[in-house]
Amino acid sequence: SLVTYIPNLTTDVLRLYPNYDVNCQKVFGGFAAIFGIVMAIQTWTLYQFKCFRSFRWGETCFDMNDEIIDCESPDVVSSTDYFFTSGAGLNCLGAAAFLKFVDMLANLAIPTPSICRNHEEQRQYELLGDAGRDEEYEAGQKELSETIEAKPSKQAE
Repeated sequence: SLVTYIPNLTTDVLRLYPNYDVNCQKVFGGFAAIFGIVMAIQTWTLYQFKCFRSFRWGETCFDMNDEIIDCESPDVVSSTDYFFTSGAGLNCLGAAAFLKFVDMLANLAIPTPSICRNHEEQRQYELLGDAGRDEEYEAGQKELSETIEAKPSKQAE
């Protein structure tokens, strides 16, 4: 889960800016969040089954040599009750997994700018990007002005 924190954070920051919010960042952010969720849940369950459940629970009785014995035995000298709960680390791990899930949903719900999906907008953007090349620039400007003139005006309707 920690391994995906920095890539997830950088993807989220990049998606704040329109020029860097592209489809590949959206997909990477989603996959990084899913991977982080899986790793957090794996760590959580591994700790739960291999460590936490191995702790002694309930009443434990000891004899004179501090050996654990059955509490029904007449040799019981002392006893203690053990009760364990999840600590701050396990709770934070659960919160981190939940927040990664929220991050994944946000990545899926927030659309990229329309230029990432619209080929016409991409072509016009590339024509404007080629403004340094005189012949292509003029041809592009002519094509762009024809495209604009061909579209009906909303005010005319």
